[in-house]
Formats: sequence, C-alpha cells, structure tokens
Amino acid sequence: SVCTADDTRMILQGPVYVTRAFNHMHYLGREQYIDLYRNGAKVATLTNEPDYSYDRPRFIEFEESIQIFPGDEIRTRCVFKSTTKSVTTFQGDGTSDEMCFGFLTVHPLSNARSLHCSSWKNASMVSLFRSSDGCDWRVFGNASHPDMAPLYQGVSMHCRPLGQCLEECKEAVKRFRSHPCMRGTRGEYVMWEVSDSRTFEELSFYSKVRSCDLEILREQLLTQTTNGDDTNVGARVLPELSALLVAALLALFL
Repeated sequence: SVCTADDTRMILQGPVYVTRAFNHMHYLGREQYIDLYRNGAKVATLTNEPDYSYDRPRFIEFEESIQIFPGDEIRTRCVFKSTTKSVTTFQGDGTSDEMCFGFLTVHPLSNARSLHCSSWKNASMVSLFRSSDGCDWRVFGNASHPDMAPLYQGVSMHCRPLGQCLEECKEAVKRFRSHPCMRGTRGEYVMWEVSDSRTFEELSFYSKVRSCDLEILREQLLTQTTNGDDTNVGARVLPELSALLVAALLALFL
C-alpha cells in the first residue's frame, strides 16, 4: 500500500515529525515494512520487521524524529502466510480476518488535515473519497437531494430485494449505477462497503441494486459479442455469469 505524494500533499499542510512507529496485522502476518520515499528515492526506514508476531507487538521509538513532508510517499508492505488455512480469509477487524496497517506517532498535529492514509485494492482512499470527476459524496449519500432522489426512488419503487429482475428495475439500476460515484473502483468500493452494513434500510436498498446483476452482465456480454469488441469476452465473463447464476439459484432456494 502506498500513501502517495498526492495523498500527503492533501493530508499534510506542513512537515510532521515521526517519533514512534508500530506495525499491525493479525495471525497470518509474517513480515511488515514501512519506508519513506522523497522524489522517488528512499530516505528512511520507519519499520523493518521480518519476524512479525501479532502476540509480540513492537513499538519502534526514534531518538531523532523523522520528518515527513507534503509530497513524500509512505510505502507499507505486508507479507502473509495462509498455507495452514483451507478457507478464505477476509479483510476485517476480527483476528481470524486480516489487515495491514502501519501506525505512526507524529507532531505537530496542527500540520495534519487528516490522520488516515490508506488504500483499497489499488486505489488510494484519500483520492477515492475526494469529490471529483462528477462524484460529490455529500450529494450522492443524500437520498433526498434533488439530483439523487429520482435515482434512489427509481430503484426503491421498481426493484425487489433478492427477487426477480423486472425490466423496469434493470433500467432503474442502470441509471443509478451510471452515477459517477458508482463507476469503476468507487462503485466497487461502495458495493463492498455496504455488504457489511448493519442497517436494514441500506442492506435492503443495495440488495435491490444487485438484483439485476445477472441480466445486466448478460446484456453486456451480448453487446460486446455482437460488436466484436473482444473475441475472448466469453472466456472472461462466462465464469462470472455462472457464479451469479449459482448465487441467484441459492437465493431462490433460501
């Protein structure tokens, strides 16, 4: 994970001084390293733990504090070993889940606009939640906003959670998913985040959004095949189509 130069320019309004560093993974964690880069060159090692143990955490204290400037990069690398497991490991807070975090104690706090810099998949969370490219998160999350109300209402009125995909629902979902905040990695993150929601309303709404996944994917497959955009599109999409079909059948039986 990289806290990029653009990220540190956004979250720092002046230099900060690191006095302590701390690695954190769970029980599959084996190694963790945090390095500081400036103009593409490594200038400092913040942590170097090739023998990480969750049960024996180490706090690394610096006799001379290390400066981080806006425009610097902080690169974090975690190494996991899951060969003893036969089930999938998920990102999460439980010790049977996994995470990869580095914690730095810095001062002065007044030079930090934010205390967080992380990534999801290959996307910077700082950039992901910056309102840009037509995505204004404050507007998108407000179902009563004049720009958003028709999109939310369209899905709510025409779709059934985990039910049959109706034609009017498919069109409403396509309109909702065409919003800039639902495109690309941003949209993937929204769908991943709400899958862990603890509110019935949010789970119900986004299950409606997902109710036409199979039909929309089939439609995209047919369009691409007809247009001849990719001769290998079937090989790429059909496994996903099959997985969605199995999920749909399971939902019906459940």
